[in-house]
Amino acid sequence: MSLRPYVAVMPGRSLFSGSPIPRALATPSLAALLIGAGLLFVGCPKRVEMDPRTLPNVTTDDPEAESLLRDARRAADAGDLPTAKSTYVEFLATHPDDPMRPIARLELGRIELAEGSLTLARGRFESVAEHADEAVAERGRFYLGITLQLAGEHAEALEMLRPFIGRTVDPEETAMLLDSIATAAAATGDQIGSVEALDALARSDVSERRKDEASARLAFQIGDQLTAEEVQRLVGLLPHDGPGWPVATRRAVRESFASGDMERVLALIEMLREEEITLGEELSAIAIRAERTGQADPRVIGAILPLSGRGREVGQLALRGITLAAGIPATGPADENSPQIVFRDSGGDEERAIAAVDDLVSLHRVIAIIGPVSASAVSGAAERAQELGVPLIALAPVDLPAEATMGFHLLPTPAEEVAALVSSARGAIRFALLAPEGGYGDAMDAALRQAASAVGASVVASGRYPASATEFQEPITAVREAAPDAILLADSARRVSLIAPALMAAGLYSVTGPSQEVPETALPVRLLATSAAYSADIVRTTRRYLQGALFSVPFDAATSTGTARDFANLFQTRFGSAPDLFAVTGRDAFQLVRDLVEAGATTRMAVARGLLGAPTTETVGPSLGFSASRGPRRGARVLALVGDSFEPLVAPAASESAPAVTQ
Repeated sequence: MSLRPYVAVMPGRSLFSGSPIPRALATPSLAALLIGAGLLFVGCPKRVEMDPRTLPNVTTDDPEAESLLRDARRAADAGDLPTAKSTYVEFLATHPDDPMRPIARLELGRIELAEGSLTLARGRFESVAEHADEAVAERGRFYLGITLQLAGEHAEALEMLRPFIGRTVDPEETAMLLDSIATAAAATGDQIGSVEALDALARSDVSERRKDEASARLAFQIGDQLTAEEVQRLVGLLPHDGPGWPVATRRAVRESFASGDMERVLALIEMLREEEITLGEELSAIAIRAERTGQADPRVIGAILPLSGRGREVGQLALRGITLAAGIPATGPADENSPQIVFRDSGGDEERAIAAVDDLVSLHRVIAIIGPVSASAVSGAAERAQELGVPLIALAPVDLPAEATMGFHLLPTPAEEVAALVSSARGAIRFALLAPEGGYGDAMDAALRQAASAVGASVVASGRYPASATEFQEPITAVREAAPDAILLADSARRVSLIAPALMAAGLYSVTGPSQEVPETALPVRLLATSAAYSADIVRTTRRYLQGALFSVPFDAATSTGTARDFANLFQTRFGSAPDLFAVTGRDAFQLVRDLVEAGATTRMAVARGLLGAPTTETVGPSLGFSASRGPRRGARVLALVGDSFEPLVAPAASESAPAVTQ
């Protein structure tokens, strides 16, 4: 291509057509822009060929001036830019009043721009832009806008260049214009405008190379540079016959599926089909999943459990509880309405748990999901379940966000457990804590202060000790001096077995009732122990020091009655061991959902709403179903250690509609 100076004049023609200006667009690198426009010289000079029909309507009557300009043009055509440049400089010096001076400035500025002399080029174009002839002035503004963009003044460049959209005649200048706008728009944060400019370039009357380059760039931007919201907006902005719309729409399908907006997924898929755009294997699979996601099968309940890796023992116990409740394996031919359980192994991993939610909802159309077990896996799975609109009953003692309205948990959080213990210690108003240093102890301290405040009591001492401690004199002395009437023991059963004798040695005696003999120098206290301290072994090793202590007991087969006793016996018969907390919680989660289905719930929303109502089935575990906050209605079951066994207390009713306590 030749860098042909504008010396020939075509009367009545302009570089720009009079077509209307479309909405502004915008994106590239400086080097790519200059190379693409033919303005960057590396080694051998590259040249831009311009359409002579687009020259400003300027003439001269001076033959010498016309000859100089002709010589400059010939030198440029031959690739001799130094000669062309010196000839233009000579013309400007020797013909100060010639009407062709703007043309010389324009061409000299273009050469300087190609050489990278932006400051010199800018001065030339600014002078031309002030010409009285509008056709001449707009040529100056065009190249001034290109220069501003190359100089990094992107906002100013956009203001100057956008009025030329749709008005360029020469293909190379069209490419230069839209390239510059795309780059400047991206630099100012207008990614949508940048993509629109590239899409317009790919649809323009430019070379195939230009179209391919623009298409590749907009595909990269849509795929990697735009936010999900911007992609969704582009679907409504880009013309369907350009290369950008299919790319944006495909990504919008993926983003909508990832966010759980299946209605949007189906709408976008339909738009692609109407335009006869091939979906491909990935989008076809997404379309199938989206169609199935909104159609729950009331018979099918999903479960996400750690069946391998760390925590697999807990997962296996929960699995046994669920399958036992579901009657699996069946003892005879299954009824068409028999419950179906679809299990997925999370391996304790959050990403696997999230993928399992997708699989259970979109492929198996589950009505609800039980699990996961670990707090880390619950977080991501609950968020995804919320996006897909499926109830998820976590088997972990976690607080779910208020906005996670489809998330539930049957196990009490530490705060709920401590609150149950504090409310059971009737008459106590001065509480103290004995707990290890670190995160768990901090959580127990905060929970105790919150629970005590809720009943008008206070925390008078917090005795903390190293997590590896075997001697507790210092923290126990501090607690003794505060004269509490209740002490919360927040540690493992092994550690509590060491702490309890030390308490008695310090004169802190566990209260069992008015008949207990307590030395005159002793201080009677109510001992409270979290579920971490509960163990059948503690009765054998430490019952003397813990008589009357109140324990938060997740599940105790020995004291269970009614439905809980029946389940414990059946579990023992089937698996040869007593059920633990996770087995009974898995059973309860399944039964609560299944009862709602048998009562007529056919949608996921109906199940979610039903879970917040009073359950019609007795729970084996202590939860009594769900509270309005989607946690257990009863924070914990509190038992007292009396003699060599745990005995139930009469707990305050959770509500008038709560079922009887059967454990």
